[in-house]
Amino acid sequence: MLANLQNNVFSLIAPLELVWGAIAGLFATIVMTLVEIPFWKKWGFQGVAEWQINWVIVSSMNNKWKKITKPKLAWTLGSHLLHGILAGIVFGILFPIFLFVRGLPKESALWIGLLYGMGLWFLFVYSSRVAFESTVKSNN
Repeated sequence: MLANLQNNVFSLIAPLELVWGAIAGLFATIVMTLVEIPFWKKWGFQGVAEWQINWVIVSSMNNKWKKITKPKLAWTLGSHLLHGILAGIVFGILFPIFLFVRGLPKESALWIGLLYGMGLWFLFVYSSRVAFESTVKSNN
């Protein structure tokens, strides 16, 4: 019975939905980035928490090759866009499963997407900010 249920759930996930998830993630990240630009212009990287986290990730991966002393905007934004695309793909996987398990109509996608985005923000920005700030201070 469980195997049959799993097959039904995973048959709901079509490759095209993953592509649409990636496109939606990219679009949402571009919109979010456009909203964050004024804060970045006023306060720099300190004004945009997601960019700080992406910079820590990029700089920690890049420290293996060379020491970087200040954030590079292109690397940070590229990482930010990549994370948005990946989050959209994960949403494309989770959304059909959530609809199937909860029995919700597809029209609830906007609300579920908003909850998903707020959940990601809380998980990766708000709750982990202290850990990333301590990493940045130790690198300086």
